[in-house]
Amino acid sequence: MTGMDHHDAWYRDGELVAVAHYPYRISAPSLRVVLPACEELGISMAIDSRYALHAPGLTTGVIFTRIGLHDVLSPPRPQHSR
Repeated sequence: MTGMDHHDAWYRDGELVAVAHYPYRISAPSLRVVLPACEELGISMAIDSRYALHAPGLTTGVIFTRIGLHDVLSPPRPQHSR
């Protein structure tokens, strides 16, 4: 993908759970390469401007996680007892 000069590794309890990139642009040719590779490697990719932690408004967030690790981007909320 183009613009991969900004990136982060996200950890939970000391375990790597996601790799985030903040590209300035994402090209269709890049996606045609990345999407099949993600599928082959068992990786999920989310593209969402809400996760653009580097230069919000200029970049977007591209988050890579293992397939099945659904709660990285939307963790369960704690249950409050009444």
